[in-house]
Amino acid sequence: RIISGRASSLGRVALSRPVTAVPASCLPSMVWGKAAAPFDANEMLDKARGSGTLCIMPFRKFGPDESTRFFTACIQEPSVLVELYASGHAPGVVGFQALAQFLRTPGCRLRHVCIGDSASGDDLLKELAAGLGHEPCSLEVVDLEYKGITAAGMDSLGMLFGTGAFAQVTTLKLARNPGAGDVGLSSLLRGTGSGMDRLCSLDMSECGLSAASMQLVGSVAQRGGLQQLAEFRFSNNQDDGDAVARACAALLRASPRLRALFLC
Repeated sequence: RIISGRASSLGRVALSRPVTAVPASCLPSMVWGKAAAPFDANEMLDKARGSGTLCIMPFRKFGPDESTRFFTACIQEPSVLVELYASGHAPGVVGFQALAQFLRTPGCRLRHVCIGDSASGDDLLKELAAGLGHEPCSLEVVDLEYKGITAAGMDSLGMLFGTGAFAQVTTLKLARNPGAGDVGLSSLLRGTGSGMDRLCSLDMSECGLSAASMQLVGSVAQRGGLQQLAEFRFSNNQDDGDAVARACAALLRASPRLRALFLC
């Protein structure tokens, strides 16, 4: 197991991995241009053909109107888009509602999503929870780093797992959302059990958590939840010293698949 923590307690481990060349045809399509450039939803979707991946750069306009038109185009051809990177944009409530409608569309292949600016996370999760219902959507990787998520947003996220809408999610990135806190993590873990059976990687770095949250994760694991969890990131949260170390030990005992634990 790889445990990355403070030198005074768990020591440090240097990690490396081989670099594999990626064919140009597999690289994501980048949407470049000035903010005032005319928006054409179908043209933007065309950029994802082949690789299935679209990255909308922050300086491109992708607000409520543009995002709604884009996801409407996606609904017409639901198999094109597989990965969407649209961080730094504010699609607003109507844009997030359109995303939820796209995810409900039969044949939708969207597996990886990163969308929203630093203040829109709660709205995104609220609209997805309201719009997806109880059927599992296609998402496997949900990247919500630095999205301004609070305990209210975490409650919506817990609902998405609890209803089964996020049952296919294997990777959940929530780093740099200090407003989430212990209450927020507790709300999220309401969805443990069948709703989080596939979750392998959870990043809760810099989320305003204390040792109590680490203890809660360990307790959930002891009750049979999070059994697929292989990587847990708890970096840059409150330094409770021995309490965190004890909670880590309990988590490791209860999580047979956990191979990487990051604490600093």
